[in-house]
Amino acid sequence: MSAMPNSSAAPATAVVAAFMLAACQSGPGDSPEERAEGCPVVASRHWTAHVNRMPGPGAAPTLHVHGEIDLPTPGFLAVLRAAPVERGTATVQRIVLHTTPPTEIVAQVLSTQAVRFAGPASAAPYAAVRITCAGEVIAEITDVTEVS
Repeated sequence: MSAMPNSSAAPATAVVAAFMLAACQSGPGDSPEERAEGCPVVASRHWTAHVNRMPGPGAAPTLHVHGEIDLPTPGFLAVLRAAPVERGTATVQRIVLHTTPPTEIVAQVLSTQAVRFAGPASAAPYAAVRITCAGEVIAEITDVTEVS
């Protein structure tokens, strides 16, 4: 006598398998693509900016920007890059924070990172340095000191 497959077991197995696969999926905002859509910075603080105009062989005026950011997990790559200077009645340097989320599984804990920028300074004094991330302003430094 041949064994007949249990036709009621197949749908039940499929339901259990689908449930198990759904439990392994990431929720909204968990994928790197979804996190990259907005700025992942939870908080930022301790922003400073100064221009080094010290003379010397090969010396060029350099803008230095420093700050700290809190990110939702460890493993993010955070880089500050200069954007075009906003000119008007006063010179405002915009610095853009670019972030890349981790590619591996990481702990879901806040992670603080120090970020720094050094690049050519404007000839005109700065009224402010504006830090942006994904189009939103996360800090504005209006006390840009000059060292000469």
